[in-house]
Parts: sequence; structure tokens; C-alpha cells
Amino acid sequence: RNAPRLHVAANASTLQDIEFAKREGAEGIGLFRTEMLFLERTEPPPEEEQFSVYASAVKSPRERPAFPITFRTLDIGGDKPAPYLRLPPQENPFLGLRGIRIYERFADLLRSQLRAIIRASALGPVKVMAPMVSSVREASWFVERVREVQNELRGERIAFARDMPVGVMIEVPSAAFDIKEIAKVVDFVSIGTNDLTQYFFSADRTNPAVGGLCDPLEPSFLRLLRTIVDGARGRKRWVGVCGEMAGEARTLELMVGLGVDEISVSPARVLELKAVRAALKVEDCGRSFRKAASMRDASQVRTLLAADRARSGQAIIDRDLVSIRSAATSKVEVIKELSEMAWAAGRVENAADLEEALWAREETFSTAIGFGFAVPHCKTDAVGTPMIALVKPATSIDWGSSDGEPVRVAIMLAIPAVAKEASRLHMELLARLARKLMHEKFRNRILSADRPESVVAALKSALQGD
Repeated sequence: RNAPRLHVAANASTLQDIEFAKREGAEGIGLFRTEMLFLERTEPPPEEEQFSVYASAVKSPRERPAFPITFRTLDIGGDKPAPYLRLPPQENPFLGLRGIRIYERFADLLRSQLRAIIRASALGPVKVMAPMVSSVREASWFVERVREVQNELRGERIAFARDMPVGVMIEVPSAAFDIKEIAKVVDFVSIGTNDLTQYFFSADRTNPAVGGLCDPLEPSFLRLLRTIVDGARGRKRWVGVCGEMAGEARTLELMVGLGVDEISVSPARVLELKAVRAALKVEDCGRSFRKAASMRDASQVRTLLAADRARSGQAIIDRDLVSIRSAATSKVEVIKELSEMAWAAGRVENAADLEEALWAREETFSTAIGFGFAVPHCKTDAVGTPMIALVKPATSIDWGSSDGEPVRVAIMLAIPAVAKEASRLHMELLARLARKLMHEKFRNRILSADRPESVVAALKSALQGD
């Protein structure tokens, strides 16, 4: 089997984030947001203070393997102002002075940060990259600044790694289309999907009125990503991806199919994504990406991804979606707990949206199927992949069952609301669960389970038709 070589790294803003990422099994820090050191203070941090933080981030105990860190130089501006810089008022700061665009104005600020980062490179594997690069001219300028500081430190006989990779973030469409030239002057690139989507679609992703336009699953955006990766690969450059798109289990097969080297995600998502990665095959992911990039719109891509996940049986249910001894005492509380459990597991962005979809079905007819079981279910855009969650309340609950029995177990089924395949998948999984619950042996297996793992095993066997 051709398993993916994709690294699952973590994003970090603090030393505590790095420790958490290590505990979760991250394979490095793909994005260390250094600007957090520069915010909420009256003056910028001096070089020694920065070096202390960067050095602590890089150092690893001798018994542990080296932990690679990619430092992003300060990304100030946009939604992260620093009053002491006294930047002029900007009508649209996201399209104004931010990221690398402020560096020439604040040369000493950049120099002190680069000195601190480059000094830290003597202590462990370090990369450095600049944000908001829009052209090969800016990329070249940044590389020159790094070389100047390295020469300065060399003259001062201060240790640093001579081979420290220097890269840039690809967040601006113009950089994406200049990628072949940019790849000639840098060692690596990191694709920042959050900003790249909103600049590509010319829509503020935080604005509810237009945020829906910033859809990274649109085939046109997938083709943009392919342009970036192909351009970088032409110069044999390393490629990483960060942003929300990188941290979703449903899009992991696209990242593998795209052929990137690393994704950088929230530390809390590392374990799940590593588990999903283990079940993928490079050839299958490549076919899925090519198919997705040739589709008409994002809804077709979602259908494709949902079908792929359903066929593989991949993480439809896991232990984080099981509550064995719930304190819920009503139908309202059970549905709320199911929705919040899905949110806590990173399956939905907004628990309230899933809860609303479940109630829309529940208010049409009771989802209690008898024998003390209920199967609340829905098709909704709130979820990106099919999922099942289970709650066993400590006390039985009135659910409006046709046989009059109170509910002892609620099993939620949620399917992405995309195209016709979603309807078929919804009905197939619902019917399979309902048929299985007709058997007393299966019901007793669920009722007697005292560990989440036991519930997961029972439900997986039901879905697989065992």
C-alpha cells in the first residue's frame, strides 16, 4: 500500500501551544505566529526577549528527537494592529499595510526579529517565512534581509544554522501566479488558505453576508492550489499548507492528492488527522483530487468527499462522539449534548446549526424507533462528513416513542446536505441502523457497553453489515 508521507504539524502562538502539540503527537510546528509577542504592549519586544522565547520553542531535551519549528515573521496589520507602530488609518486594512508590506518602514524591527530567529536556529531545526508576499520582488527582498543578518551575525561570531530554510507564505493570488519565479529564490512555500480564499474570491470570510463565497472546495480554488504546488514542485521546493482547510478531516484526502509535504493544524486536531492519514492511499487521493478539481462546483466536491469517506468507513464514529453516562434529563438536553459533542470533536463549526437541523426533523415526527432507542438524524450543511454520535443518559427519557417506552440510548446520524448522493447515503445508513436495532442482541450490546470503545466497535460492525 502506498501510504501518504504527508506530515501533520501544528500551529502555535505560545510555548504552551508547542508543549500541547508535542503531547498530541504533532510532527513539528508548521506555523509559529510570532506577532503575538508584539501585540498588547506599548513597545516592541527587544531582541533578547524574542530570542529567549524562540530558543525555548526550539530546544528539545536530549532524550527527545528534534522538533522542527517554522517561524512566521510578524504579521501585523489587518486584524492585528500594534498601536506603537502608529500605522496610518486604513479604510481596508486587510488590503493595506500588513505583513511584509510594513517591513521596509520598520527595518530595525525586522532586523531584531530576524537576528533572534536566526540565533535560535543554532539550537534546533528552524525555518523562517514571511507573510503576505505578493511578488517575486518581495520574496527576493526578504531573502536578502535574511542573508544580511546572517552575514552580520557571522561577523560577530554568533552561532546560527547556515542551512536554515527561508520561505514565504502564499496568501495572495498574484504570488500564486508568480510561483515559478518565487520558487527560484526561496527554499519553501507555505500556502495560507484562509487569506488566499478571501483574496481569491474577493470576499471577507468573516462577513456573514459574503463569507459563504470563500469556499476552499470550489473547483476553481482547487485548481489554484494545484498551480501553486506544481510551480513549487518544478523547482523541487517543499510545500506546506495552513489555515482552516488544512485542519479538516474531510479535506485531508485532497491535501494528500495535491501532493503537499505538510499540513499545519490546531494541536487539538493532530491525533484525528494522523488517524485519518493512516487510512489513506496516495493513488486514491490523487484520483479524488483530479476529479474534484474538474467538477462544476463545491457541492459536487462535497458529495465526492462524503461518498469517499462513507465507502472507507473512515471516522464516521469514534470515541469522542460517545457519551456513556450523560447527565441529560430531557430530549432537549440530549440533542444539545449530541450537537455540542460534535462541535467539541471538531466535526462542526457551529453546534447550534446542527442542533437546529436535528430539531427540524424531530418536530416533523419523533425519531424514537422503540425498544428504548431513538435515532435523531438530519441532512445538513453544518457537517462536512457523515458522522454518528451516541448518548446514553443516566436516566430514561420521554421521547414520544410509538411503543411508549422511554429512551435509554440516542444515536445521532448527520449527513452533509449535498446533491442526490447525500439522500441515498442518509437513507442507507439510517436503514442499516434501524435494521440492526431490531435485534435484541445488538441492542443489549449497546446497552451493556461501559466504555466508548465498546460502543464504537458495535456501531462500526453495524455499519459494515456484520
